[in-house]
This record gives sequence, structure tokens and C-alpha cells, in this order.
Amino acid sequence: MGEIPRRARTLRQRLKGRTKPFQLRFFFSNIPSNDFIKKWCSLTPGASLDFSEFQTELHEVKRNATNEQDHVALLQLHDIISKFMERNVVEQEKLQSFKELRDKDYKLLLIYEALDGEYISPDKISAVTSREVAACRMSPEDKFHQLALAGAMILGKP
Repeated sequence: MGEIPRRARTLRQRLKGRTKPFQLRFFFSNIPSNDFIKKWCSLTPGASLDFSEFQTELHEVKRNATNEQDHVALLQLHDIISKFMERNVVEQEKLQSFKELRDKDYKLLLIYEALDGEYISPDKISAVTSREVAACRMSPEDKFHQLALAGAMILGKP
């Protein structure tokens, strides 16, 4: 698991200023949808992109992810595509509302990972948000993280 953030950082560094399509050839161990990955990882600046289509497909794949590595990889893909959108597609006057949408979508993806049947497990959501804080993808002061910690403390297993 420690390998993923380093690879993602390396990928982001390689993508700066790049105009050719890029490929993600790592992580995704048990996710059956390689077509999904190939489709969304072969974008170029200026490309037409339907973010709602990406969200719909990502949520479907995320619901079927079976291990932490796959969940983290999908969160990283969400981050990469969102930042691509911010830099190359979203108009400046709509940027703030897009960032708010991205944040809400990110938190929904975290909730998928914490589901225990059809309910959110307080212990799981606390562990997931703590992992995100440790990986610097979420602020320790984020209200969602604080709520997850409080919920686990009050409702979690003793």
C-alpha cells in the first residue's frame, strides 16, 4: 500500500505540462473494469470530458472494489481526473462550484468504502478518514473526519 502514493506522485510530476495521452499501468488489482481505467486515463488537455459520466462510472466501479488498495487507487484516479478537469476543462467562473462538487463526491466515495451492508460502519468510516488524513488527502480539521472520529468513539465497538 505504501507504494501507491509514491507512484501517484511520480505520475503527477510526469504529467505537468504534458499534452499527450497518459496511461496508468499500476494499482487496480481486482477491479474487473480495465476499460474504465483506459477510457479515463487517455485524456489530453483540451479534451471534451463529461465529469458526470465519469462520476457515474467511478461510483459503479467503487461499489464493486473489494480491498483497500483498490479503494485507494480509485480515490487517486478521482483526484487525477478532477485536477485535470480543474486545469483544462472547467471555466474559471465555475471553478469554485466544481471544487465543492469534487469534495462532496470524494466524501461519498469514502462512504462507499465504509458501508457495512447498507449502513455506514462508524469504525470503518473513522479508519477510512484517518487513513486519508495520514496520506494528506484530507485535513485533520475536516468536519467529515471529525464527525467520523466522534461517531466511532460514541457508536463504535468498545
